[in-house]
Amino acid sequence: RIGPEGGLAFFSGHSAMAFALSTSTFWTLKRTHPTGALPWVALSVGSVGASGVALARVLAGRHFPTDVTAGAIVGAGIGTLIPMMHGIPVQIIPEVVQEGAGLSIAGAF
Repeated sequence: RIGPEGGLAFFSGHSAMAFALSTSTFWTLKRTHPTGALPWVALSVGSVGASGVALARVLAGRHFPTDVTAGAIVGAGIGTLIPMMHGIPVQIIPEVVQEGAGLSIAGAF
């Protein structure tokens, strides 16, 4: 924040990765343990850890608070989007025949 490149820091990739990991772990556990407390415990612990990463980036002078906030939003979005895409009923099937190879897409949209 204090160097000549301080204005170029947006958004925090470290924060985005930490929040994506926390959120995707939550959604994965939520799918495998829908009624248990484990997903919520993982989300709580993961969010505290991810917030620690974000705070450390600010305290180290590498990012502004808005940078880590944007990183948290992007990370949580990606951490939600990717697990949700695994539930889409679309299959990509590789096909190999004598004439060549290709892909088939099957599913309901």
